[in-house]
Amino acid sequence: MFEFVARDAFGNQQRSWNDLASLSLVVDNGQSAIHTIMQGVEEGVYEFFVIFPHEGNFTVNVMAGDELGCEFTAVVSPAIAHTAVVYGTAPPIRFEHTMVEIDSNLYVFGGVGQDKTYLSDTWKLTTGYSTFAQGFNYRRVLRVERSSSEVSSVVRIYLPTAAWMSGGKLQADCSDMLLLTDDGERVSFWVEPR
Repeated sequence: MFEFVARDAFGNQQRSWNDLASLSLVVDNGQSAIHTIMQGVEEGVYEFFVIFPHEGNFTVNVMAGDELGCEFTAVVSPAIAHTAVVYGTAPPIRFEHTMVEIDSNLYVFGGVGQDKTYLSDTWKLTTGYSTFAQGFNYRRVLRVERSSSEVSSVVRIYLPTAAWMSGGKLQADCSDMLLLTDDGERVSFWVEPR
């Protein structure tokens, strides 16, 4: 996901979403890249969600009608598989299954096995965590204060991710980052590459 901010000829941010219908995305070397363009959190800001078909370097062009809005190179890393530590019997490898979390337990329902047969089994996996965040060993407290009248807001947070990555405390794609409220509720967030 990335944001595109519409600006006039003088560099001032536009205050409307009038350009939404004229915006498009062209991805070189990724003809099958899937994308969606939506209105952002404030007028004149657009959110682009892109799914690239494979790893590699992709030239991305944001077009406003026939005019080039911006161009950049997206570097897509290979997927990083995480190996779960399992004590006892693990369910067989499967796909197209359903999984839910209830009271710190994971329940796996059905799916399709490696031999492409349908599975009708149910597995209960006990995580041993009393809270979801208990499995995150490297934690930092970040205090964000807002007025009681604000229902929701977007807050920009700068984090030393490069230092955490080089120290082995964060994965290169930030997929192991988690933000929580004081009550332990997950906070929705996105990472903007720099």
